[in-house]
Amino acid sequence: MIGHRTVQASDLQRSISNKLKQLMFTTNKIVLSTSSGTGLMEGAIRSATKKRAIVFSVGAFGKRWHELALLNGIEADLHEEIEGHPTMPQTVDKYLKDREVRCRYHHT
Repeated sequence: MIGHRTVQASDLQRSISNKLKQLMFTTNKIVLSTSSGTGLMEGAIRSATKKRAIVFSVGAFGKRWHELALLNGIEADLHEEIEGHPTMPQTVDKYLKDREVRCRYHHT
């Protein structure tokens, strides 16, 4: 076993990242996380949301984004569609009208 703050752990992570770059045919940075999916979602909210979020939810996943925004002190509007029905572009336009938007996130 190696400690997570050791040189060996850093070397291992670098080696894994380099191999993943080859596997994915990319030169972009590969980010590895030992957290749960929720940990990655929280990191995204904290890193990419400055003031306020709009969450377009079509089910439990969207509701989780909204919950995590609020838990992290980010004001968030929640627009819910009937589960399984898409959020239409005109609905998004309605929310974005007269608002400054820096980043949009879309999950397929």
